[in-house]
Amino acid sequence: MKQKQNREQEDIMKEFDNFIKETEKEGIYIVSEVAKSRLAEFHAIEKDVDAEAKRLTLEVIGTPGFGSCHTFWKHKKRILREKYHMRWRSPQDLNPETCFD
Repeated sequence: MKQKQNREQEDIMKEFDNFIKETEKEGIYIVSEVAKSRLAEFHAIEKDVDAEAKRLTLEVIGTPGFGSCHTFWKHKKRILREKYHMRWRSPQDLNPETCFD
């Protein structure tokens, strides 16, 4: 599951970089160098928040076992909403036709 998330993040970053290159080719500079550097800062913060949410979630549910991903995601979503005021969507939310276990 973690490898899939990392792959998805890498794909998003590649798509973002391609978008920037294409818009710059057209003479449209909508993302400055400052914004690009802030993106790296955002990803560092995102990793810290995700690690903290994971730690707090595991405190609530204990060691996850087979089929506990839904419980894990439910608590992670709640923690991110309550502590960080973030609206996080689980893989199940993003892929409703997919069966997760």
